[in-house]
Amino acid sequence: MKIMQNKISVAFTFLVVIYIAIIQFYNLGKLPIVQWDESRLAVNAAEMTINRSYLVTTYENLPDLWNTKPPLMIWLQSACMTLFGIHEFSVRFPSAISGFICILFLGFWVQRISKSWFVSSFAMLVLAVSGGFIQLHGSITGDYDALLSLFVLLSVYHFTRLYFDKNPKSIIYFPLFVSLAVMSKSAAGIIMFPLFVLYPLAQKKWKSLYQISLALSLAIIPFIVYCLLRENANSGYIEKMWLNDFGGRFNEVIEGHGHPWYYYLENLVFERMTYFIYLLLPAIIWFVFKKNHSMIFLSFFVVGFLLILSVSKTKIHWYDMPLLPLISLLISVFLYQIIELIRSRLVKGIIAIIVFLMCLPLIVQKFNFISQHQNMSLSFDHYELSEYLRNYNDKEPLRYVSLNYDPEFYFYTKSNPLIKKGIIGQFKEGEKVVLQNVFESDFASEHDYEVIETYKGVKCVRVK
Repeated sequence: MKIMQNKISVAFTFLVVIYIAIIQFYNLGKLPIVQWDESRLAVNAAEMTINRSYLVTTYENLPDLWNTKPPLMIWLQSACMTLFGIHEFSVRFPSAISGFICILFLGFWVQRISKSWFVSSFAMLVLAVSGGFIQLHGSITGDYDALLSLFVLLSVYHFTRLYFDKNPKSIIYFPLFVSLAVMSKSAAGIIMFPLFVLYPLAQKKWKSLYQISLALSLAIIPFIVYCLLRENANSGYIEKMWLNDFGGRFNEVIEGHGHPWYYYLENLVFERMTYFIYLLLPAIIWFVFKKNHSMIFLSFFVVGFLLILSVSKTKIHWYDMPLLPLISLLISVFLYQIIELIRSRLVKGIIAIIVFLMCLPLIVQKFNFISQHQNMSLSFDHYELSEYLRNYNDKEPLRYVSLNYDPEFYFYTKSNPLIKKGIIGQFKEGEKVVLQNVFESDFASEHDYEVIETYKGVKCVRVK
C-alpha cells in the first residue's frame, strides 16, 4: 500500500513539473520585447553581443548610466544571443530557466522538510500559479527579478543549513549565492545582509554571527571589484549607480513610483499571490507557537524584507518577487503540519483532495494567461509596430518613426541591421518608412508619401 502511494505521489509530482514547464516556457518568445526594463536590458545585451564589450554595458552604443545594475543577467542574455541569435527568446531564456529552477528548488526544499511529494507539489503549484512569479516582469520577461529570486532562495536555504544544521558545505555555498544575488540586482541583493546579521545577533550566537559576517564580507567582494573596474573604464559609474540603485530609490520617489507604506501588503493579498496568502499569518503564528526555529527565521526574513521595502520611498510591485518562493514554503509547511495532526487517513485524503481542487481554477487561469494572454496587463496595440519590425524580411532598408525613447522598438535595429530609427522631417525621397498611425499627421505635414502596406495600426509608406 505504501509503495503504491509513493508511486502515485511521484507520478503526481512529475505531472506538476510538466505543467510548470509548459506555463514557464510555452510562448516564451511570442510576445514582442516589452517596454521599459526588459527592452533596456535587451538592447544592452544585443549591443554587448555585437560589440563584444563585456565590462561596460551600453545603450545606443554609449555607456549606459541609466541602467546601472551589475551585468550578470545581461551577460547571460548575451550568451544566449550568441548561441540562439538576437531575438525575444534569447532575452527571456535566462529569466525563464531561473524561474523554473527556483520553483523546482522550492519543491526540493519542501520535500526535504515534509518527506512528502504531495506537499512538495503543492508548494510548487502555489508559487507557479501566483500572480507575481510566472508573470510580466517576472519569469516570462527578460528582467532581473527571476534570477534574483533564485539566488535569494538559495542564499536563505544555505543560511538555514549553515546556522541550524551546521552543514560545513554551506559555508561555501552561502556566500557564493549571496554574491550572485548582489551581482543580479545590487541593492535588492544587499537588502538581505542586515537580516542575516540581525538574527544571530538577537540570539547572541556569537560564533554564528562571526561566520555569517565573514561570509557576507566575502560575498560583497565581486560586486566591489566590478564597480571599481567599471568606474575605471567608465568614469562616473559609481556615483550614478549609487543614485539609481541605492540612495536615490530609498530616499525619494523615482519615476512616479510612490505608494503608501502598506503597498506591498495590499499587493500580496490582492495581486501577487492567490487566496492561499490568507494562510501566511496563521502560519507565522503557528511556527512561533511551536518554536520551529528554522521556520521562525524564514518568517523573520519575509517580514524584515517587506519592512525594508515598505520604508523605501520608491515602491514598485515586482520588488517583492524574491519573497514569493519563501511565502509559498511557509504556507505549504504550515498546511502539512496541520494535516499531520489528523490521525484519520481518510480525513487527510479528503483534505488533500479539497486543497488540490482549490488549485484547479488557478491552474487553468495561469494556463490561459500564458497560452492566450488572458488578463495580461499589456496594451497590445502599442506593440503593433514591434510586430511589424520583428517580422520584416525584405532586403530593402527600412526606417521607423517613434518617440525619442523607444528601446522596445530600437531593439529590432539590433536583430535586423536593415532597420534603422528615423526622425520626422529628415527622410529622403524613396526611403521606406513604417510608422504608427498616431504619427501619421505629423509625418504628412513634412513629407509626401504613398502607402505601401498597412498592418493594424501601422502604415508602411514610401517618401515621394
